Amino acid sequence: MADDTLFHSDVDDDIASDNEQPTNAEADLASVWDSSLEQGRLQISQLIVKFRKASLFPDRTDPQEVLDRYTGSVRAFLYYLEHTATITPTVKAEVGEHLKIFQPPNHPYVPRDIRDKAVELFDRFEAENWGENEPEESEDDDASLAVTGAPTAPSAPAAPTAAPQQPGVVTAEIRVPPRNHRIWGINGIMYGIARQVRNGRVTSIVDPRYAIAKRPANVIGHNNLTPGAWWPTQLSAHFHGAHGHNVRGISGSADEGTFSIVISGRSTYSDMDQDTGTEVWYSADNSRRSTSRTSLPAESLGTRSLRRSLANGRPVRVIRSAGHGAGARHHWAPAVGCRYDGLYMVIEVRDCRNTNGGLYAQFRLRREQNQPGPSLATLRDTVPSPQQLAEYKPPVIIIGAGLAGLVAAYELAQRKVPTLILDQESPANLGGQAFWSLGGLFCVDSAEQRRLGIRDSRELALRDWLGSAQFDRERDDFWPRQWAEAFVDFAAGGMEAYVKARGLGFLFNVGWAERGAGSAEGHGNSVPRFHLTWGTGPEVVRIFAEPVREAEREGIVEFKFRHVVDEVIVDDVTGRAIGVRGRVLEADESPRGVKTSRTSVGKFEIMGAAVLVSSGGIGGDVEKVKAAWPVDRLGPKVPKNFVVGVPAHVDGRMIDIAQGVGASVINRDRMWHYTEGLKNWDPIWPGHGIRVLPAPSSLWLDATGNRLPPFLFPGCDTLATLKHICATGYDYTWFITDQSIVAREFALSGSEQNPDVTNKSIWQLLTQRILSSKGTVPVQNFIKHGEDFIVSDNLEDLVRGMNEFAATKLDGAPQLDLAKVQAAVDARDGQFDNTYSKDAQAMLIHSARTYWPDRRSRIAPPHKLLDTKKHGPLIAVHMNLLTRKTLGGIETNLQSNVMRPDGTPFPGLYAAGEAAGFGGGGVHGYNSLEGTFLGGCIFSGRAAGRAMADEVLGTGGDDAEGAGS
Repeated sequence: MADDTLFHSDVDDDIASDNEQPTNAEADLASVWDSSLEQGRLQISQLIVKFRKASLFPDRTDPQEVLDRYTGSVRAFLYYLEHTATITPTVKAEVGEHLKIFQPPNHPYVPRDIRDKAVELFDRFEAENWGENEPEESEDDDASLAVTGAPTAPSAPAAPTAAPQQPGVVTAEIRVPPRNHRIWGINGIMYGIARQVRNGRVTSIVDPRYAIAKRPANVIGHNNLTPGAWWPTQLSAHFHGAHGHNVRGISGSADEGTFSIVISGRSTYSDMDQDTGTEVWYSADNSRRSTSRTSLPAESLGTRSLRRSLANGRPVRVIRSAGHGAGARHHWAPAVGCRYDGLYMVIEVRDCRNTNGGLYAQFRLRREQNQPGPSLATLRDTVPSPQQLAEYKPPVIIIGAGLAGLVAAYELAQRKVPTLILDQESPANLGGQAFWSLGGLFCVDSAEQRRLGIRDSRELALRDWLGSAQFDRERDDFWPRQWAEAFVDFAAGGMEAYVKARGLGFLFNVGWAERGAGSAEGHGNSVPRFHLTWGTGPEVVRIFAEPVREAEREGIVEFKFRHVVDEVIVDDVTGRAIGVRGRVLEADESPRGVKTSRTSVGKFEIMGAAVLVSSGGIGGDVEKVKAAWPVDRLGPKVPKNFVVGVPAHVDGRMIDIAQGVGASVINRDRMWHYTEGLKNWDPIWPGHGIRVLPAPSSLWLDATGNRLPPFLFPGCDTLATLKHICATGYDYTWFITDQSIVAREFALSGSEQNPDVTNKSIWQLLTQRILSSKGTVPVQNFIKHGEDFIVSDNLEDLVRGMNEFAATKLDGAPQLDLAKVQAAVDARDGQFDNTYSKDAQAMLIHSARTYWPDRRSRIAPPHKLLDTKKHGPLIAVHMNLLTRKTLGGIETNLQSNVMRPDGTPFPGLYAAGEAAGFGGGGVHGYNSLEGTFLGGCIFSGRAAGRAMADEVLGTGGDDAEGAGS
């Protein structure tokens, strides 16, 4: 492991080595055994297998031969545990069950000395709660601070030091940080602490250069500390004189009383202790171990010191720590590290019984009044401060300030986790693609649906999702399928409340997107589920950007714009993502969405506690879209022409960069591109296209004039329509429609194309969408200025205009036959003489209008296209293919933790949003139901933020929340 890597993170910072070197006799045994837990697991596992075989097949295996081969190493292992190992929750997880293996009657062939030693060690570790509130046998750990070589004054060199080697002795190497290190140096928050590497295991110890500066902790009273003092680890608190031990919970003297106690936020005593802040019931040592119903267990030094404090009335320093491991953190515990909460008096002791009925002593402590510093409630809410956390922990790094990144940052900020957001664009582009969106969210059984009489359910939505996703890849769809179920659960249970709690509102009309392929089992929404945000995309961005910006003002979050990441830094020993490298781009004040300069003016390297990739997909890079095009499914060739539905910075670079360091990238061939694209007459980015969100009344013809077959009608089945268009050999189609249909049924995707909803103008909404016969102002502008619109009073002139367009604007486009087009129009119109029909599109129109919001504001009354006097003029619209979404991407588990190709999690690396296929590497499968892109960014960003906060804060277990929560 590189020296500097030891000081990038706080791995094992709460665990301090005892710094003892084994005697030569001990070393003879210890040298047999490599103390790394990985090899320990292997050795013990082999032994268990051998014992089981010996028990099952005594005639085929000589048990004594087996034991002769392994017992020497096992004895050394037990010696290591007894004399050398630092017992932590991690050690407990690794070896606790192995110690049980040796206990009788599991394996009769195990020698008695091994069985007895295993029982002794297991009972001892249980009594000591595996590192929590250990019984004390000394007043202070100062005696254990001696390291190889005498402590030196602060002027000693900062080079790493190593213990001298002795034949057959296991030695430890001490690595000290640079004196000017931001965190570990003289002015850093971890001043006084160094690292020790013993047989590949890293722990923290008191820095031998500064041992002389350590403040003694065996002092009654504040010891020159002020309530609210905070240290990142218990060892750091020990160095500064807050507590006399680096792991144990009680520091005291049988003569003077208790100097200090540590109350762990996740102690194994949490079901026994009671902590109301100003009062604490604190269980004595051996409380859980006690089995006697008639007498208290033998008292440790810690317990005796508490009794002495009760007798002499001297105060005790109380330090609350975040603790280790799983389980919910106690209400009064700090989120991270150790906080000094002032002086408490021991006022009472009582006898209690544990779950086994055993007696134990419990001490009542009460906080003294009128102590210096803020109130205890204020300390709980403000310590550690964001600045203290930032000084100690490297920030979580978020690559991409789009919606997924902002949601993750919001979740991190709620937990006060230092966060750094990098984005290659300027602050004007905060929110990324989400800002430009219409703001639709996929919700199930919402208040809006129920108000409109829509009966929806989680079961129906999941059936629709799976029928649309069509997952068919055993390996690559493992996590996407789980994400799909988790997302539908969220859409049916938490999405609505999550966004509304942050101030989001929905339009009264729930939209019906992707109406389906014509079968209950196939693609499509069975009911309307597209909840349009009142305020469109900017409002979706706002509800997360505002609290993140507020966290920036508080010092929790930092933005670095114009920073483009070129590399994720991975530790070459642990395989963990520990930071990023890249280039600083020159300032560019271009408006939002405009393509910006890529001129570099510097480089950067930033280390982080975790790294989140939330930088979007490939939709802004047409060449990447073409390279990923699945010709086998959407052939026979890659389309030549596209309009571009997202800004140029949506280039998918980070997907490739993540893959380059070992991330699994799956389902690259799955994409979501629209078939109703218009060339923007007033473009913002190169090739700027706008999508028409059509309702079902327009006649849809391919490039040769053939009507598209059922169920390839406007607004029904995007992917199937795309496949059909590609099969024709051309990359465009035609709508034939009229003014009445355009005015009612043409909605344009994008926040800037819907100023009435974006600006929350009810008046504009009524006058332009419900009362107008012309359509919205943006639609009118496209008819007037857009090159894709052809307007005529009769079909003959309309077709002539379409052919002129094809001849002058399109390379190699066929000419339409008027008679063929006339026949298609007549056939369609003939189905509207009655309110019933055999034509699938006519039936769809009649059925859709039974949903009253669509009848009033979205779908034109059924009529003939050639009824131009009432509904004209006729309008033809050239429909381009429009790039938009990447459905595949970086594979993640339900915590948004990136997966490696071998199926194992990538430590420290996370992905969310479009870069992760909106969750798992492809939550949509092959098809989207719409409203799921913003929803997927919110859901996966939320999972990533919560998971990273759990990792950084050391929470998890019962309170860990991922996508499945």
